[in-house]
Amino acid sequence: MNRKIFQLPLVLVAFVLSMFLGPFAVAVLTIGLIFGIFAMSEDLCWGYNGIPNFGHAAYFGFGAFATAIVWKFTGLVWVGIPIAIVASAALAGVMGFFTFYSEIRGTYVALITLAVSLALQMYSSQEYKYFGGQTGITSIPLLIQLPRDLMSYELQANYALVFISTIVVYLLCCRLVNSKFGFLSRAIKSNEHRAKALGYDTSKHLAITFMLSGALAGFGGALYAHFNRIVAPETLGFLLSAQVFVWTCFGGPGTLIGPLVGAVFLHVLQNIISTIYSRVWLLLLGIIFVISVFFLDQGIVGLSRRLWRSLLALMRI
Repeated sequence: MNRKIFQLPLVLVAFVLSMFLGPFAVAVLTIGLIFGIFAMSEDLCWGYNGIPNFGHAAYFGFGAFATAIVWKFTGLVWVGIPIAIVASAALAGVMGFFTFYSEIRGTYVALITLAVSLALQMYSSQEYKYFGGQTGITSIPLLIQLPRDLMSYELQANYALVFISTIVVYLLCCRLVNSKFGFLSRAIKSNEHRAKALGYDTSKHLAITFMLSGALAGFGGALYAHFNRIVAPETLGFLLSAQVFVWTCFGGPGTLIGPLVGAVFLHVLQNIISTIYSRVWLLLLGIIFVISVFFLDQGIVGLSRRLWRSLLALMRI
């Protein structure tokens, strides 16, 4: 409870700060928060259950395309959000059921998820009627559309929606990982065989977790489609899956707040560096991942906690 009270002023500062930023900065920050939701969904899989997912963008992109397709054929904006969540959850649920009940674990899960992601990317790039082919689906409207005399506040209004959604998702995920469900997740990650020996259906638990993670990724994808206003086949591909893996690793897997902060920070950093040296970013991303693996075993959140404990120890002296 004290940790949440400590984080509340930071949340308020982040929201108030956006009121004084320019349109480009607000847009970058909004996409960063959406990627933060995506990173938290990856953390539920990998950080708390130990499921390596190298194709997590499949569910993010599936949700993005689902809401875009609904808008494309019906003209309805908000209806696509719940459809995107259900569609991504269904895809992840089917994948999780066949994978985990087949006793597939570890590296093989990563390879299967990667194969699904690449297959969806290739299919969407060739399917023009629904997915728009190579160019994807464009001109997707914002979720909040204001009258012409208030159009200058439209970007801020959509940012506020994404900001509130991010906070709600974070609180719901905190509630989940601190429940009996979350404790079982940690037990399975620590020693699945022992958890199974105690009578728990670990395959069922992992499949449900995979489905919840996919649903959350689909929600982030739906927000991304409406704010980015374009969904391309690359949204389903390996590069975005690799990026979310780096965001989670850099922030601190198994912490929720770490992947959220890592996604926002690295996305903002990417936009700053790309405007100066456009070809350097991927190299820098690889360096950040290597540093995180070798020197930040618990990410920046773990590092900050160790520094805080050291500071408190020095103050007691």
